[in-house]
Amino acid sequence: MEINLNRHLWHLTGRFNDFVTPALNTGRSYGDAVPSEDVVIARKLLRLDDTTTDYYIIGAMASLISFRPQAGADTSALFRHRTLSIIPTSVMGADVHPPGAQPPSFLHRPTALPAAHRWYVTKTGSDKLEISTDHGYRQEVPFRFVNGIVYLDWPSEVGFDAAFAPAAGVWDIGSQVIFNVAPSGYPYKFVADAAKESFQLVRFMSTQGTLTAFHSAQSSLQKVGALAAAVVQWSVTANP
Repeated sequence: MEINLNRHLWHLTGRFNDFVTPALNTGRSYGDAVPSEDVVIARKLLRLDDTTTDYYIIGAMASLISFRPQAGADTSALFRHRTLSIIPTSVMGADVHPPGAQPPSFLHRPTALPAAHRWYVTKTGSDKLEISTDHGYRQEVPFRFVNGIVYLDWPSEVGFDAAFAPAAGVWDIGSQVIFNVAPSGYPYKFVADAAKESFQLVRFMSTQGTLTAFHSAQSSLQKVGALAAAVVQWSVTANP
């Protein structure tokens, strides 16, 4: 079988368009087999139907290439983080400032999926603000407003270290700043553990011949690769 990036992406995701990165949108399908329930569940765990970001595609393809190096032999030059369209860090409603002597940093390392890409910081009281995401995270923390700049101690799980000056010059209750930040890293352990706990996915990997490799894998990255490889194997067989 010819090895190329788009063919592997199609077998893994069942998609040939709606990727954020234009180069991945080939408009070409490699078959018309209806995905089995097992494949649907595996793709749902990997969030491969999310068309708002290529983040999940990167995580899944990286695991597949790690598990099956030949999958990336002729394609890794294109499939690199820096060549894909990752949402750059941006801030709406404020200008970012150093929190102290060090420059600001935004290194959120997710421990579960879905991974937050957008963080809301909202003033809720005279000295309190709330940090929240679209996925249920909420945490109230104190802040200081000094010379027009908001200083706060970010929770460790957020991974940010930055101050900001509200664009309006004031920081009233209800005022909000939005941080758009691509996650740093991928929670392979979370996905591997979820697959291990799913009887249906364990059975699916067994039928596709990747379960032994899943159990013997030395890293969560390769365990997720075994799951991704099972999806690809099913698709290759169903779409000869």
